Amino acid sequence: MFKIVNLAFAYYYFSAVALIVFPFIIIRPLLFNRPKTFVFDNISQYFLLLIPIIYLTFLLLLKYSFLFSGYLILFYFGSYFFYIYFRISNVRLNIKNILLTLSILTILEAVAVNTIINPSMLPNWPLSAEATLLHGISRGGLIFDSFTYLRPLGFGGNSSITSSLLISLLLYLNRLKKDTFLISFLAMIAVISLYSGVGYILLSLYLLFFSRVKKISFLCLVTLYIYSYGSNLQKVDYVYYQYILLDLIGNLFDVVKSLDYVEIFSGQNRAIEHAIGGDFYWLYLFQWFGLFGVFFYVCIILLNSSKINFFPILFLVISTLHYHTIFAIPGQLIFGYLLSRKYP
Repeated sequence: MFKIVNLAFAYYYFSAVALIVFPFIIIRPLLFNRPKTFVFDNISQYFLLLIPIIYLTFLLLLKYSFLFSGYLILFYFGSYFFYIYFRISNVRLNIKNILLTLSILTILEAVAVNTIINPSMLPNWPLSAEATLLHGISRGGLIFDSFTYLRPLGFGGNSSITSSLLISLLLYLNRLKKDTFLISFLAMIAVISLYSGVGYILLSLYLLFFSRVKKISFLCLVTLYIYSYGSNLQKVDYVYYQYILLDLIGNLFDVVKSLDYVEIFSGQNRAIEHAIGGDFYWLYLFQWFGLFGVFFYVCIILLNSSKINFFPILFLVISTLHYHTIFAIPGQLIFGYLLSRKYP
């Protein structure tokens, strides 16, 4: 059955769905009737869960305008609103159908943008027709002689984000023992087509530690590593990942040195109301909200984790070291849902 909350998956195709999804997930839990066996009624539980968000909003309003503060809260803590919605309403998503659909759409996009469609014609593609080829060369495209492979962006609006979300959903099904061969195969083909370094790291971890063919996976990955050594396959070159890791560490030290003791705990007071973008989104969360914001995420993850959902959540946390995986609206939905599924 169609669920309004699933519109979040279409955000990068039709951004206006955010005007439907966010009001729905914020208001709907107040209208949901809980069984009387719960200690707190629906409204009491809802506002208890909102206390940390109210506190963070108050800290932001001391420094920024109401609209910009609201933007930061929805961007960095939108997943928490999804979590509250799923926790109170106890809505279950059909993850098998969702993963199957998203995988097929990603594969179709990969084929289309490299054959019959100009990528700039797609609603999830942010670049003009003139900038598309440059994007393919400078942002991870794969060049074969005169042919440049353009990696799709997918429902996450970003190749790394889309691949991370697909692997996380696949791992969740694996923990539930509901990952069929067809779904696993299509999801992995979709991740490979996205040509994302983070996606390949998570896919490798999945194959080595969670798949049912660990030994075969190990041999294949070793063979791929040997083949890629000295090749131009950037996304499977360890030097590429070494560079990214050193860059992240350098950015972390630069930011910490720029903060005073109060800002370390409550967030940086920036003179200009402008979003921060780049490659290290946990660092940006720390810049805006300080250790309190980071501690908040640590607490909700630990309090809502089990052997069922911990590793899928961990994959999303790792991915967000690079891009805004759990802060993108489709990622907010998946992260919030996984937090609410502590038990099968």
